Amino acid sequence: NKENTNLENITINLKSIFFEKQETISLAPNQQVTLSIQITKDTKKIVAGPYVLTAEIETQEGAKGKIEGVIDYLEKEGLSVEKISEGFIVRKTTVTKTNVGNIPVTAKVEIKKDVLSRLFTVNSPLHSNVERTGLATNYLWEKNLGPNESIVVKSTTNYTFPFLVVALLVIIVLSLKYYTRSYLSIS
Repeated sequence: NKENTNLENITINLKSIFFEKQETISLAPNQQVTLSIQITKDTKKIVAGPYVLTAEIETQEGAKGKIEGVIDYLEKEGLSVEKISEGFIVRKTTVTKTNVGNIPVTAKVEIKKDVLSRLFTVNSPLHSNVERTGLATNYLWEKNLGPNESIVVKSTTNYTFPFLVVALLVIIVLSLKYYTRSYLSIS
């Protein structure tokens, strides 16, 4: 209150992307009041930057005013990574990257496979880039993530077919070895 007068029962309506609050206060001459306001909206999907704060003020006598200000939502960067691998014959790997900050981030997921396992691997979603170096193959996924967005990459390598081929070869070799042996019998 910058005037030399008492202001009783002033209603203040505060609105922004973060909260909405109504409060009634009284001010003595040259008094300043600080309001503490709890953020009530979900901020996980709000991008960092300046946002408008609108304050509508009404006195007991019916006088009205409107003030606008700016709230600077500061940048916070963060990327959470979760990797789960399970199985032996059917090997499933799931990589999840989540943007836990409030600014857009480019997430990169890389999975490396050898020359044999890449033949029996299925990836979901389809990779954006493939690099072959020697006997290794690198699969790469890239995605721009907004706040609270994530990318999930699933890679399944099914060793059932090669396992069956090796088992069949072992059985054939052992069978041939058994049948080619003949016992010498002398009477």
